Amino acid sequence: MKKLILLVIILINSSNILSQKNKTIDTAYVSYFQNTRETPYLHLNKTSFLKGEEIWFQAYVIEQNSKKLHKTTSNLYVSLFNDQKQIKDQFLIHIKNGIGRGSIVLDSTFTEGNYYIKASTNWMKNFKESNSYNQKIKIISSIKKEKKLIEEKEFYEFKIFPEGGHILESTINNLGILIKDKNGEGVKIKSGNIKNKSKKIIANFKTNFFGLGNVNFFFKKNENYVFEATLENGVIIKATSQKAKKNGITLRVVNSNPNFLSINLKTNKNSLPKLTQSDITVFIHNTNKYKKFNVKFNVKSHKYALLINKKELPVGLNTITVFNNNKPILERLIFINNKSLFSKIETKNTAINSDSLEVNLKNTTNETTHVSASFLPLITKAYTPQNSIVTSAFFKPFIKGDIQNFNYYFTEINQKKLRELDLLLITQGWTKYKWNDIFNNKPKTNFIFENGINITLKSNAKSKNPVLMYSPENNILREIKSLKAPYLLKNTFVKKNSIVKFGVKSHGNIFETTPILSYSKNSLKETLNYDHKTKNSELDYSSFKYLPNDFEFLNEVIVKANKRKTESNVFQATTLFNSFKMKDIMIRSGETVMDFVSYKTEKRLNNINGTRVTSPKKKENISKGKISEKTSRTKYLEALAKETASAMPGSLLGLSIIINGNNMSHNPSILERMPLEDVEEISFGDKSPRKSGIVYIKTLTPLQLKTKKTKMKIIKLPYGFMNEKEFYNPKYPSYSNKTFKHFGAIYWKPNIIIPANSSISFKIPKNQQKKIKMFMEGMSEKGKVISEEVILN
Repeated sequence: MKKLILLVIILINSSNILSQKNKTIDTAYVSYFQNTRETPYLHLNKTSFLKGEEIWFQAYVIEQNSKKLHKTTSNLYVSLFNDQKQIKDQFLIHIKNGIGRGSIVLDSTFTEGNYYIKASTNWMKNFKESNSYNQKIKIISSIKKEKKLIEEKEFYEFKIFPEGGHILESTINNLGILIKDKNGEGVKIKSGNIKNKSKKIIANFKTNFFGLGNVNFFFKKNENYVFEATLENGVIIKATSQKAKKNGITLRVVNSNPNFLSINLKTNKNSLPKLTQSDITVFIHNTNKYKKFNVKFNVKSHKYALLINKKELPVGLNTITVFNNNKPILERLIFINNKSLFSKIETKNTAINSDSLEVNLKNTTNETTHVSASFLPLITKAYTPQNSIVTSAFFKPFIKGDIQNFNYYFTEINQKKLRELDLLLITQGWTKYKWNDIFNNKPKTNFIFENGINITLKSNAKSKNPVLMYSPENNILREIKSLKAPYLLKNTFVKKNSIVKFGVKSHGNIFETTPILSYSKNSLKETLNYDHKTKNSELDYSSFKYLPNDFEFLNEVIVKANKRKTESNVFQATTLFNSFKMKDIMIRSGETVMDFVSYKTEKRLNNINGTRVTSPKKKENISKGKISEKTSRTKYLEALAKETASAMPGSLLGLSIIINGNNMSHNPSILERMPLEDVEEISFGDKSPRKSGIVYIKTLTPLQLKTKKTKMKIIKLPYGFMNEKEFYNPKYPSYSNKTFKHFGAIYWKPNIIIPANSSISFKIPKNQQKKIKMFMEGMSEKGKVISEEVILN
């Protein structure tokens, strides 16, 4: 055997093994991954919801090559699909420095059942391989359903995965094993065996708690093998291996050594004559970097091994592809662990009182970290994401499906977990990138890299006058010289349903104008090609009905108050008995301050101490036509004070007029010439209860007058980015109810920025819980990921 098999161990640096014949692999690979690619991830506050709640999320967009937060991505589309995978709604999220946030209200248009959330960008459509984020969510039914009886053995999945992709006869092969139940959960078997066509057991196997296992054995020529697994419940399930090839190479990777990676290539006697004439290349790559090794077979050797220092390989997920004369024949995923991939946040909590908890997050690294955190009851069933930021950053760019039980592999990582992760990667098969596309179909840039929304303004009037565009909430204040020709407003980040005002300037005034607005691409045509089996929770139901939210109309009713100065402000006098702001009053055309003061003063006098005081002389003279209504107001006001003084001795000796702090009592006729629309506020009061009546008048400033005379057209934008809101919860009927403990939410904290070597603290409600579970996701500025589950007491 020693003469037939020569084991060649190669300790080699890739810089010394460049091959002229393999330049086509290098060139095609570098060209295919030349353009940057984006990987979005949404950290949801939950994945199961009650009707009336809101889906809260923080979006992270990762640049695939650097594996850091994407600095230039700005437009992320979040689409919502129903259970029939028809799009229900779509939202545009503003991404700044790789991060954005938003929320989706689960209103009365949502029914119980499954929905899907998808996040992607326009630029991603240039690539065949989708890096889009997908997550199934569920709205819990308020009706208890009966459990359906299911025949168990019909719902088990038993698959065999030859390492590298195929089986070779007359040699030893390594096969990965995967067994799942009807819910897509891995199954640990009681026993497993492999039988030949004579039903003789020739090998045994087992699986771990995630249904993963492997077995090495010699495949005989013209032999068929049956795999039998006995489950803990006694059910026996079977699978048949694929047919073995007569010629080729097998692959066996050993990744258990922390310092070295062993790649073993084996062949059979029939294959050697052709292989000696072939160029065999082992290509290790991660779409950004690669290492290349050449192997030359000879007639005396059936087995070759590469022993590679892991320091020479890119950290994270890599793909090993074996080429025969530039044709890919074997492929396998491996994970190179390194402490540079992960970061950790220290968490402490302190009870403030019976209602609140203070949470302290400490960043002990030398780089700023961005995280988001969801706080749920301890026994929650509402948080079962199919992906984390770890799998999105390291696995999503390569694998076709989801990494199940990802928290297990990346929490307190050790060699045992890394070996089990390696078992999982055997069952993933080849990567999502097809070598035929890499060699022949370089991605074409048919979809632009978006940056905000472009708005084109047109006018039918063809006026040469300047146009003002004003929107405080969108931070827009722009004067456009003219709309005689269309005007392009580039790269705006306007909010959907926000208000923008337009006015045209003419002779120092501003008049309404209504331009025609058109928008660049503001939606994405999306389909959903995603399915993920989740644990059957058919019996989960809510004892809460639809949860109305007391804050639904917060944006519709806004109350503002200006704080007044306590010094030298006549409107702060404690003796004021009535104050009127003109913006709150309907003002008739041509109405003056005299009209208003006359009416309010007379009305006030009529109600002093329940005594009605009128002016019969004024009424008589007007009725007889001796004085006109318009010309008599000043005299009437003067007479009214005298008449009131005689009718109510000592109550009012005269009326004082204070305008903007100046005493204008000597010139009451000024009120006749002052338009009421030029006044901000009028207040009435007494210096003392029985001495003198006072009217305080505050006029608009010159700037306010100019603004008031500006008439601008108000337009609500139908398109734009989602508004970012502060978190709030609906009012749950109970915090002790099982429904709340299983599916309720306690708190959501997005946009947590922790500078290097520092900490932050914030308060969260307890909601009568003794323990709270925190789910934290995030990434540092250098691309280290954070994914933690912490219990707060």
